[in-house]
Amino acid sequence: MLKILKPLADIAFFSRGPDILPSSNAFIGLVIALFSVATAVAFYVAKLSMIYLMPTLLLSIAAYAVLTLVPLRIAQKQERVAQTFAAFLGTDAVITLLTVPALFLLVNFPSDSLSYQLGQA
Repeated sequence: MLKILKPLADIAFFSRGPDILPSSNAFIGLVIALFSVATAVAFYVAKLSMIYLMPTLLLSIAAYAVLTLVPLRIAQKQERVAQTFAAFLGTDAVITLLTVPALFLLVNFPSDSLSYQLGQA
């Protein structure tokens, strides 16, 4: 799993570009699975209804696909579609996983008690 997360984190932190990712359907499948797990974890931590998880995943993946395919097709760079699509989904997953602790704090502590506790530190 770290072999997948390391290059995606490098892309998310602007250290490298999507050209470091493999251009294969298997890798896209792994990134979609990672994106799905990260989104499910965020839904669970935020105490959102799991009824909306699948539509959210499908709409997000479709939006990323369109936002990848259309500009690259206009620029006639179809060979970069797989890497760019994987980079979009992967960086979203990495950023989502990084924000889960903050999401947990926001959901589980009322704003008044959290600001009071932070003020006492």
